Amino acid sequence: MLLSAHNDPAFRSPCQHEGPELGAGEVPRTMEQLVRDAHDRKTKKSDWHHTCESCGAPRGRGGQSNVLMCTHCEAVVHPACLATWHNDQPSKGNDGTWTCPMCVRDIDDVLHASGCSECDEAGYITSDVNLGIDLLARLEAPSSAASSPSPSSSSSSSSPSSFRRVAASEMLRARLASFLEKESKYHGHLIQDRNQAVFKGTVLQNMGTSSFYLLVDYWAKLGSVKPGGAACCEGDSVGISAHGSMFVYKNPTKAEREAISLQHEGVDWPEYLKPPDEGGGAFCEEHAAAYCDDAKQDQFHTKSVMEATIAPFARARPWLGLSRCSFAQSDNASNYRDPTIEVDCGPLGTRCFSVAGMGKDEGDGNGAVNKRQLWAMRDGPQGLAFMCAADYTAASKTLETTGQNYGELVIDRSSSVQVVDRKAFPRHYHLYDIDDTKGLTFWEYLDPAASAASIKAGGRAVGYGVGVKETMAEFDENRRSQAKKETGAGLSIGAWSAPRSRLSKEQKKEAEVGVSASAEAKTAKRERAAAAARAVKESQHQNDV
Repeated sequence: MLLSAHNDPAFRSPCQHEGPELGAGEVPRTMEQLVRDAHDRKTKKSDWHHTCESCGAPRGRGGQSNVLMCTHCEAVVHPACLATWHNDQPSKGNDGTWTCPMCVRDIDDVLHASGCSECDEAGYITSDVNLGIDLLARLEAPSSAASSPSPSSSSSSSSPSSFRRVAASEMLRARLASFLEKESKYHGHLIQDRNQAVFKGTVLQNMGTSSFYLLVDYWAKLGSVKPGGAACCEGDSVGISAHGSMFVYKNPTKAEREAISLQHEGVDWPEYLKPPDEGGGAFCEEHAAAYCDDAKQDQFHTKSVMEATIAPFARARPWLGLSRCSFAQSDNASNYRDPTIEVDCGPLGTRCFSVAGMGKDEGDGNGAVNKRQLWAMRDGPQGLAFMCAADYTAASKTLETTGQNYGELVIDRSSSVQVVDRKAFPRHYHLYDIDDTKGLTFWEYLDPAASAASIKAGGRAVGYGVGVKETMAEFDENRRSQAKKETGAGLSIGAWSAPRSRLSKEQKKEAEVGVSASAEAKTAKRERAAAAARAVKESQHQNDV
């Protein structure tokens, strides 16, 4: 059994130690932080899912507290299910909180440095097991010799050399060797996961004012339902497609805003956050949700939605539309893994893929928050019916969430001219850069240290080694999947909304220190008031005496 959070009781809760100083990125935000940032309020029970993660049954009417709620996402689980299926769900922490398996893994990806004492414990366990096997082998030695079959008895066997007696110690040693081989592969997988997880943190820490970071992901398909519950299936596939995009870019300082205004007229700075040198957050964060009746989430659909989302964003933020200096990240789904999408999208210069299973990130969490609000409109007193993408778009625009944009995506399938007999994009490549002059460079994995310097100097991340290079002419000849560079897709967002604030790691630490200091000050004030009250009572008592 591998020592992992999924199948060993000792590893079923997130580590509590500090993460490494470099490379691992930020620990996933808690539900309290996500809801506060999105809605400026405390969490409610309705913020979590309505069905158990294990059995799929409802958690109880009226949001009753008969479930454990994940500390970092919307997942819930019945306590009985947690006890029954303990190998599938992390156990409760000592403080009564619960974190789902996916969030445990996301947290561990950040916290696990090469010097993690909890991980190093596996080496000591293996050493102890080896000592036990050696002891068992010594105990077996006399009995094995005594019980060995005699030459005469073995000669009478029909096939004396076809089998032999295997000592328990020998069998256990073979099993341990098999385990160590699998454990090595598992740790290698964790290292790959963690390495790709640092991409966002590396980009945000080092990118310039003219760059943006983009995280994209499809939500689970939305149902189209008529009043009364009848299904309404339209478009090229069942359901309605919903695609989420999260843009993060640096909040310009006061001086940078003045320089931008000289180059780009019409930027409405009053709608923005305060600049960071006047107390504003270090970053601006914006989300865009695209609903589409065409739910066939193939490569052309993905190319259409990314083109239709990035174009209006770049027009609304013109200083961010510079060629090939921005960054995009998604999971490793096949519909995203086509360089044609990014080659035809001018602002994007670096593309990173996380390994399968890392889709539960900020973008996906933002989608879940929006879906809960839509379901409340559907199931609540409003009783809204969502029969098409236009219904979802209209309802979403009434939410008035800061930094959130909604639009209906219209795809023109007649513009899809598929080029046949193309070379597939190798799945072991998880990073590539695009240079309109030099072409594309593919790498297996991100090099965080080299990328930090490269992003500061030239605006792109890099991988380990020199990479595999391909000119634009070679790409067009061998890999281009669409003959037309533009899809003709449209997204009816309208005016792009004002961004929300996003703090840097340093600002978050300062805020935590400030909150702690404020709490200590309030406690000291209460203690002084209590002491003063006691002094008054004692004085009155002495006067009465």
